[in-house]
Amino acid sequence: MKNFESIITAMALASLGALGASVAGAHAEAQGYVEGEFRVHDRARGELSPGTQAPDLATLRDAIASADQNPTRFATMLEYGERVECISCVPAVQRLLLTSPSRDVRESAAWWLRRRPYARGPVARQMREVLTGDADEVRRQYAAEALGMLMDPNSVEPLADAIERDRAPNVRAAAVRGLARINVGSASHAIAEALADVDPSVQIAALEAVIEVGYFDEMEPLMGLLASDDASIRRRAARAVGLYHVPDALPALAAMLAGDVDRSVRQAAAWAIGRIGGGDARAALDDAEPLQDDDRVLEAIRLARRAARR
Repeated sequence: MKNFESIITAMALASLGALGASVAGAHAEAQGYVEGEFRVHDRARGELSPGTQAPDLATLRDAIASADQNPTRFATMLEYGERVECISCVPAVQRLLLTSPSRDVRESAAWWLRRRPYARGPVARQMREVLTGDADEVRRQYAAEALGMLMDPNSVEPLADAIERDRAPNVRAAAVRGLARINVGSASHAIAEALADVDPSVQIAALEAVIEVGYFDEMEPLMGLLASDDASIRRRAARAVGLYHVPDALPALAAMLAGDVDRSVRQAAAWAIGRIGGGDARAALDDAEPLQDDDRVLEAIRLARRAARR
């Protein structure tokens, strides 16, 4: 009897061992590796769609080398090859952050680097060094944008310093966009400084940041742009004060709605007044309506009046 039990036990152990080997082999197959050799993924092993197999290393390197000639292929190979580890690819992708004229290429490069924990810190350090010390303003601009794309919280202070000190408007505007991408409350003061910049492109970048981040709390420089000579700035400023429900902006918004020469500014002012709401807002809308002869502005006033009653 004991001999029989021993035989049964041995057979069971052998079966379990075979099952374990089979499971391990299936796992290796699913991962695309057999005995350490790289194999591309395919639909039979769980690909999401036909033709989306992971590239081999040579294909990945070629896509990186030709990124500016074929940005779509570059982005596709990075996405499909996300799990293909290529440490030697990091320097080539990193260079694209500072050299590619294509923002799409730089965005894809930053996305790929951001997902490699061993690369993100060193790459961000190099971008900060370029931002603070490079003589080429285009490289400084790209570095500021890259810091935002990398979403590096350690770069808030260097970006804020660039807004205050860099002589090139394109660099200051890029630093504002970088802060908006990182999106932390400590950047609010730097964005407020950018609102008061002498260059309209920096002011526009700051207004877009105010709308994007959702935490801005320095309203005085924001309201100052309601009187800008640039209609696109007035329009963005009106939308921003409406978004943040700034009641102190109502007199300026009422004046804009009543008499601004630009129709799109009057529309934005009406929208902002409706967002702020209350009795004074409704009165401003009522006073301005008889002064309008543009159907789109009149429609904006009607919609704003409805919003102001809520």
